[in-house]
Amino acid sequence: MLDDIDRTIVCALQEEARLTYAELGRRVSLSPAAVTERVHRLEDSGVITGYHAAVALKTAGLGIVAIVRLSVPAELSTQLERLGQETHEVQEMYRVTGTESHVMKVAVDSIEHLDRVTRVFLPFGLTTTSIVLTTPVARRTVDFGA
Repeated sequence: MLDDIDRTIVCALQEEARLTYAELGRRVSLSPAAVTERVHRLEDSGVITGYHAAVALKTAGLGIVAIVRLSVPAELSTQLERLGQETHEVQEMYRVTGTESHVMKVAVDSIEHLDRVTRVFLPFGLTTTSIVLTTPVARRTVDFGA
């Protein structure tokens, strides 16, 4: 269970993962050593799973983002998921309920590149692909106040 200080630390690190323990301590009125201990506990318990750089896909040369949906029989799910992990264009993959069994976020540099990537998954079944036009809600931090 997270207390208010843990929640404040997690929120601060989501906004700026490079904060020093001293700055985190100032924000929650604890010593750097006490904050360090709390952050390590949050990491060890699996609340904080990593620290990442946010990459602007378009600026990095991957200007086309698409959502690819597949309906795959359960016996092929493991193979599909392995292929998703091996395909570097796949940014995220979800196993979902509903008509499709899997949904992927894919980042590519051209329509031709998108075609090559989607063809990789055709042995598992037909794909339905939607190109992302805009992202009105991008990466969102967990809000503990809700």
